[in-house]
Amino acid sequence: MKKVFFSLAIVSLFSGCSQNSGGPAEGESSAHRWVQTTTLVEASDSFFSLTGTVKARHEVELAFQVGGKIDRRLVDAGQSIRKGDVLFALDLRDLRQSVVTSRARLKAAEATLELAENEFSQDSQLIEQGYKSRREYQRTLLALKEAENQRDAAEAELSQALNALDYGVLKSDSDGFILDAFGEPGEVVSAGQTVAKFATDAQPEVEVDFPSDLYPPESGELIVDGVAIALKRREVSGAADPLSRTWKTRYAIDQKHPGLRYGQLVKTQFRDSQPDIPLYKTKISSIDERGETPLIWTVDNGETLQISISIHKIETEYAWVSSPELRDGLEVISLGTHLLKPGMAVRPVSEREI
Repeated sequence: MKKVFFSLAIVSLFSGCSQNSGGPAEGESSAHRWVQTTTLVEASDSFFSLTGTVKARHEVELAFQVGGKIDRRLVDAGQSIRKGDVLFALDLRDLRQSVVTSRARLKAAEATLELAENEFSQDSQLIEQGYKSRREYQRTLLALKEAENQRDAAEAELSQALNALDYGVLKSDSDGFILDAFGEPGEVVSAGQTVAKFATDAQPEVEVDFPSDLYPPESGELIVDGVAIALKRREVSGAADPLSRTWKTRYAIDQKHPGLRYGQLVKTQFRDSQPDIPLYKTKISSIDERGETPLIWTVDNGETLQISISIHKIETEYAWVSSPELRDGLEVISLGTHLLKPGMAVRPVSEREI
């Protein structure tokens, strides 16, 4: 009896499997996968942005040409100055004393020279009269030349002392702007030690660092308060920086803007270099990078079709790509591209009946 019931149960199980293994219900299809799509947009005029720094064309580190103790500081950071304005002054007492000492040495040298000239004049007369030998005449001549050299050295020493006294007062060589001031009264500084940073009163520029694989373009735009100001490349470093791997580039600003300040970070934008084929803007999620080259998937007669692409730029949500097979308005699969295979049966979600 148990064997009969067991046999009936097996028959019933297979009968149920046969019914469930049949085709899909009428009006439904499990042979395709629903996919989300997006439309490609041609975007040949694409731009990329970089952060720049407002710089003066000529920035100079100011320093004394002589060492000493700072006696006066007459400027502050951010101050505009005119040519000839006194910026700093050293304690000049030692420098003035050097001038006094040098003048005294010059007078002594001049007196020695005068004595040597008189002796030489007398010896010249005596040698003509035969009262002195030629050897004594040569000694007098050498003494005269030595006195002349000492006089010349004393004059040079006095000139240096006067220059040092003049260097003890640091003046502006041109109109400009004090970017920063470091020296303080009472501080002892050495010759060449920076006491202030100075910018000439000229049109500011923008300094931008470009990645080493992107040579700086000749022109661009500076964005200030929503206004685009033209930029023109003035100079670019002769070689990429070995540490940062960037090209340091200076751009001249086409027009002045009152909102620009030295050292300010600003936004710049530049046009992408144009390839031989147009660029298309698409969502990043539509790019499949499983293979050796990035891909985009599209729907061709109900099946997936892969297209190899080149990526030119990526931002937060979108990428700019190119391929000879792309066209404006092409529908591409925008989600789940990592699950796709060539020839899969798919249908866009937009075709689903609500």
